[in-house]
Amino acid sequence: MENLNLLKHIPKVRGIPDGLERLGSAVSPGSIQSPSATRWEPAPPAPSATACVEAPSKAAKGAWCGRGGGRVVGGTQRSPAPAPPLPPPPAERTEGPGSLPPARPGARVPGLRWARMSGFLEELLGEKLVTGGGEEVDVHSLGARGISLLGLYFGCSLSAPCAQLSASLAAFYSRLRGDAAAGLGAGAGPGPGAGAAAEPEPRRRLEIVFVSSDQDQRQWQDFVRDMPWLALPYKEKHRKLKLWNKYRISNIPSLIFLDATTGKVVCRNGLLVIRDDPEGLEFPWGPKPFREVIAGPLLRNNGPALESSSLEGSHVGVYFSAHWCPPCRSLTRVLVESYRKIKEAGQKFEIIFVSADRSEDSFKQYFSEMPWLAVPYTDEARRSRLNRLYGIQGIPTLIVLDPQGEVITRQGRVEVLNDEDCRGFPWHPKPVLELSDSNAVQLNEGPCLVLFVDSEDDGESEAAKQLIQPIAEKIIAKYKAKEEEAPLLFFVAGEDDMTDSLRDYTNLPEAAPLLTILDMSARAKYVMDVEEITPAIVEAFVNDFLAEKLKPEPI
Repeated sequence: MENLNLLKHIPKVRGIPDGLERLGSAVSPGSIQSPSATRWEPAPPAPSATACVEAPSKAAKGAWCGRGGGRVVGGTQRSPAPAPPLPPPPAERTEGPGSLPPARPGARVPGLRWARMSGFLEELLGEKLVTGGGEEVDVHSLGARGISLLGLYFGCSLSAPCAQLSASLAAFYSRLRGDAAAGLGAGAGPGPGAGAAAEPEPRRRLEIVFVSSDQDQRQWQDFVRDMPWLALPYKEKHRKLKLWNKYRISNIPSLIFLDATTGKVVCRNGLLVIRDDPEGLEFPWGPKPFREVIAGPLLRNNGPALESSSLEGSHVGVYFSAHWCPPCRSLTRVLVESYRKIKEAGQKFEIIFVSADRSEDSFKQYFSEMPWLAVPYTDEARRSRLNRLYGIQGIPTLIVLDPQGEVITRQGRVEVLNDEDCRGFPWHPKPVLELSDSNAVQLNEGPCLVLFVDSEDDGESEAAKQLIQPIAEKIIAKYKAKEEEAPLLFFVAGEDDMTDSLRDYTNLPEAAPLLTILDMSARAKYVMDVEEITPAIVEAFVNDFLAEKLKPEPI
């Protein structure tokens, strides 16, 4: 395999370019400052590549405070709307911050499970958490207490939706913990031997940890003071960013639930859990098979409703969209043509529209333009369950499933826009992406390895992809085996306006080839300063980044 030689290109990369420090206090054109991080905005994003952020069903209407307010940021349009209606806050808190209800005498957690849980939690959260009152709590004590479900609440004191969610979440938390206080609580004590033989009822074992985006410690203290759960210490800024990246958090408030023993994500959209199951009757809200969630009649425009069993043996696109959202309407026009081409090619493919429209009339008008199926607008519960199943935080979103109901790609929108002839259907994810207008928004989702090349040099883009693809495949396979998302995305960037915009924003020189890792959330970049880029160099660069051995330069 040919290596990429830097000697034929100038200038060489040495240290931090002049003028980079100015971004520490001021935001450059095409970017936007957020409570936690800077998001790069491709300038200008194509309307068809943007997205609206709003709650995905009528009852959930309203929603999330994105990091960019009401502007188009990194290809995502934030919809400034009120927070979703949630249960009222509790009249009075009966337990201390982060405390656990009294244990039934003799409750205990098996030692092996406790040790395994403690190890995972300390790796994720560090050694210490804090209560609203500022007291430190050992993370390993959560394992000793038998916590089975961990909620990570991402928010910020400056966000009105976060303030509303905090009040509603406190009511939810109090109800579950109040049930435990009635005598079914988890065992207290410092280790696995605490308590007696009977293990607490699983649905009683919940803890929540607040992960703040605040940049001011006093504001953070004021915000967490009345929280009945625990919080990541304010000083743990690096760990906060790691959690944002690990779980691909793009909007606040966000609430995700994890299995406290394995660390696997149980539910990506805890906001809908609080709204739909305020009593916690469906705890722990684990994912159900697509066939089970979609079960029921599906509407179509040219005939009577079909049963969901008619999807057997087909690839399925689950399309979350709404008429009020301009990017949705733009994508729908493209998707209609893609759907026609795929069907004409003899592929077994169906799309199911899951509406986020604000009225049934709007739904009917919008659906009349679609040649595929839809979940009835009146079936609010099914629409909400689908949103919960896939953790939908913005529209339009197209999830593509295989005939067994397993996710092939969550980036169906990007694939449709990039593949006009649908030759790549069903769009299995590529280990290495070529940077484009439609996929540039993914640079904001977490750390990305970007190899800049001279696209005017015939074959260099393809050679670059072949060079880094084995490393990308190895990383993806490693984390897939752990049922986790890969911690890096991989891109090759040629010489075009999109690449120029990215270079300008990150203050990178015009050198090519140039090997970098860009972390927009942390406002950090890592540049490999070598004369020749080889597979061994790339692999060592990636491994050192994952081991946190590299020193970041500020963006």
